[in-house]
Amino acid sequence: MALKKKSKTLPLSLKNNRAFTLVEVLISMALVAGIIVLVASRFSSSKNEIKSDLTQLMVMTKKSFQYAQIKSATYRIVFDMTETDEEGNPKQHRFWTEYANGPKFIPDPEEKQKLDEEGKPISDFKIDERINKKPRVLPDGYKFTSISYGGRDEIDSGVAYIYFFPQGYTEESLIQLAHEENKHYWSVLIDPLTGISSLIPKQVNLKDLKQGK
Repeated sequence: MALKKKSKTLPLSLKNNRAFTLVEVLISMALVAGIIVLVASRFSSSKNEIKSDLTQLMVMTKKSFQYAQIKSATYRIVFDMTETDEEGNPKQHRFWTEYANGPKFIPDPEEKQKLDEEGKPISDFKIDERINKKPRVLPDGYKFTSISYGGRDEIDSGVAYIYFFPQGYTEESLIQLAHEENKHYWSVLIDPLTGISSLIPKQVNLKDLKQGK
């Protein structure tokens, strides 16, 4: 009696399980690839936005320096580094340019600001719409980490200002920006005699720059 050869064909259920597992793997790989592309695209877009903001900031310093002399006014760039709004909601950092007629002094940080009847600060400064019609907001994840000066204390929270005077000079200043999660850093150095900015793609120290390090 002839022996029957054992079939080498796998059971149908095992075939289906293996095929289904392979499909799952392919789907998972496709999802992961899609997420990577999406994240990379968003980060690339964010990098393009911050470069645009940095360019605008450098234009602001030059125009503020020039307009201060032309209009015999005091200009200042405002850096709003407050982390939350009045209701406690997260808030992105932003910046804009203001001016006031005539020469102004840099206010003493310990001096209390005058308030109106509604409790709002009284200021001679107003936004210059020729430079910016509204505040410019930094992209998600980016923020100003500090504003350093040659003649006064560094500011790393709240609201900071860099002043441009009608006599034809500005403060020696260094603006630091960062996307700390992605380890992406920028520094903007302002020349006090020309108002021209230099862009440095890393974190630096104003003292070290002055010493040529």
